[in-house]
Amino acid sequence: MKYNRIMAFAAAAVLAAVPVMSVTAADTKTISVSPVLEDFNKNDVNGRVIVRIPDELTANAVIDFSSPEGKSIAYYNSELEASNVYTFDIEGRDNTSKDYRSYVMHISFTDKLNGSATSALDLIIEVPDGAENEKSFTVYDYTFKKTSEESPEQFIYVDEPFTGEKIGDVYYPMTYLVNTGSFMMGDVNGDGKITAVDASQVLVEYTKLTDGSGDFDARKKKAADVNADGKITATDASAILIYYAELTDKGSAKWPFEKTEDQT
Repeated sequence: MKYNRIMAFAAAAVLAAVPVMSVTAADTKTISVSPVLEDFNKNDVNGRVIVRIPDELTANAVIDFSSPEGKSIAYYNSELEASNVYTFDIEGRDNTSKDYRSYVMHISFTDKLNGSATSALDLIIEVPDGAENEKSFTVYDYTFKKTSEESPEQFIYVDEPFTGEKIGDVYYPMTYLVNTGSFMMGDVNGDGKITAVDASQVLVEYTKLTDGSGDFDARKKKAADVNADGKITATDASAILIYYAELTDKGSAKWPFEKTEDQT
């Protein structure tokens, strides 16, 4: 799928006409990210992803796609600094059996103050073929804000009416609160599950701490210290493994150190 000469000029004109909404920070920069895909064709661009990073956080954004060419093909991979706005141009593809791209953006955050990190938030991006769909330039505009409210959720979608200026032909403005302090006890790798992998990571960290060093950030430390004694030890790893085994066997589980009703 290639644009002809007329469509190439039209696409360039649309790109030039699509503004990026300004943010208030005085030192904010708008940065156009370069794709890592070698055969990226700017004449096929029919969409844009905008990512707004708050002052307190940095992020890693990975965009990949699945298509007849293969699965999870690398498209963008970029480190995003705090207080900036980043734009990612996206080539349009219609979802047909012979020509499609299913784009996904995986974005994770790190708190600049305490080093706590989130797992990745996966966001689906659909951009139609501009050559076959008139007035279809699609913009996904993501604003991320740090929150300190008590919640087990790392990402909280803010469902609020949009009152700003529309960008492009099809515009999706979305706001997410990012809670870098949230954690699930025992879920060390942040994938939303408690498994033997978490126990293994705790055991590796314990070994490193025994040698005088460790790799866990603040969130992982909280998740790993399941018996809440202020230390990460083999006891925590064992408790996670016992919890996982019981959960797998019975469908529910209690931590080994939790008191039963008879013990209260």
